[in-house]
Amino acid sequence: MDKMIQKIITRHAIRRFQEKQLDEETLNQILQAGLYAPSAGNNQYSRIVVC
Repeated sequence: MDKMIQKIITRHAIRRFQEKQLDEETLNQILQAGLYAPSAGNNQYSRIVVC
């Protein structure tokens, strides 16, 4: 099975987070992926906040 499909099928929610820094490249990849994520009703409005 394709690795991405396997990841989607076996995903789970994380409710406890670790306090560790992400390197800038990883953060940029996550933010870039967020820009391509679908939106409810295809309204395409999004706000990304990084703390």
